[in-house]
Amino acid sequence: MVTTIACALIGLSLLVAGLTKALDAEPFVAHVRSYGLLPERLLPGACLALVALEWGLGAASLGRVAPAWTLSGAALLLLGLTAVSLWAARGGRVQTCGCYGDVVRLTPRQNAALNLLMIGLAGAALALERPRLDAPAPWAVAASAALGLIGAGLGWTSLRRGPIVDSSAARPGRRWRAEWAALPVEPTRGTWLVGFLKPECTICRVWARWLERAAEAGGHDGVAAVVAVDDADAPSPFDVRLPTAALPLGELRRLVRRAPTILVVRDGVIAERWRTIPRDQLDLLRRGGGAAASPD
Repeated sequence: MVTTIACALIGLSLLVAGLTKALDAEPFVAHVRSYGLLPERLLPGACLALVALEWGLGAASLGRVAPAWTLSGAALLLLGLTAVSLWAARGGRVQTCGCYGDVVRLTPRQNAALNLLMIGLAGAALALERPRLDAPAPWAVAASAALGLIGAGLGWTSLRRGPIVDSSAARPGRRWRAEWAALPVEPTRGTWLVGFLKPECTICRVWARWLERAAEAGGHDGVAAVVAVDDADAPSPFDVRLPTAALPLGELRRLVRRAPTILVVRDGVIAERWRTIPRDQLDLLRRGGGAAASPD
């Protein structure tokens, strides 16, 4: 009975974690990048490998495939992920565990408590019921591996073509929330352009000038900028005459995934999200020079 419960809960937890990462993999890659442990070229592959492992091991656990091996492997995986997450949090590198993407945002301590509960459950099953160390059936191993590859394939697709399921907070159709950015004037009435920028992005400086010219030209009820900074009290790196708010880079990624991004907000509802400046808006940019497209 304990083994059945342990396999079901651990398997479900791993599958949900792998699914949220696979459907929108970019936030997880950005999260792992914050650790500073891997070179950039290895990040996508490492993240997709973890997705495959979570899908395969989760499916094997849920299907009670060789429980002694499956529970032991899951416990070791959870223990390793917990240790890395707590280490990164202690060094100030992350504020969330990243284990469920942006769908469920647990702190590293909350995630550690949940993982230790799962590890304890696996340990109880192994100690009390002592499942046999039988080799798993070849078809079960093949099925679990196939599911793992499917998960990695979905993750690769979401990295190359954009999220399969968009979990970004500030996406079209959602109402603007004041707590997202402390703008001097909230974009809740009329049509607003809200640009999301970051200092190290060269093209963001071009977009910042375009936003300023859009504000001068009129045609919108307001134009504002949200800038990612390391220190919220530091002055904005963009010298623009616009209502401006600062927020951490991780929060910007949670809201819009990447910079530069412009949100078109109509009567408090996000109507459009621009990754490139539309052709009918390029005249303003040409007056100031520069490129129009986002590198992403």
